[in-house]
Amino acid sequence: MEFLKQIDFELALTSLTLQEPEFSLTVPENYKTKGGVYVLRCGDQSIENPSVIPRCLGNDNSGILYIGQGMKFPHRVGDLARTIDSSYKQNLHGAGVRYNSDSKFREVFPIQNLYISFFITDNPVELESTLISEYVEQFGEVPPLNGQG
Repeated sequence: MEFLKQIDFELALTSLTLQEPEFSLTVPENYKTKGGVYVLRCGDQSIENPSVIPRCLGNDNSGILYIGQGMKFPHRVGDLARTIDSSYKQNLHGAGVRYNSDSKFREVFPIQNLYISFFITDNPVELESTLISEYVEQFGEVPPLNGQG
């Protein structure tokens, strides 16, 4: 079963790619003060065709590179986007630092193919923990850009 199909995303912003300089403006107004879990995914040309990521216990057909949480989406996702985009010269997000630390990783998962999906919740820490635990149970390890501990 595809990992993300288990999750009822209220909104998947498939047009929100990290290379858009005004990405925070594309977050719907009613999401700008909300938080929850965000999932960084990679897809070939579109999120409808996610990358297949080999994992320890099988392939992740959802293209998940990172699962994170934040109390306000534009703030935390902004840190991720600005860290991944080297023109900002920021290192505020660990997943972005890990993404930029390996040129081969950037070649396999180019920035123009990265997408963010959102899930609003009043308890983002708990939902993030649950999703990462479920990911580890299914694939034997955390998503590639999540920390190892």
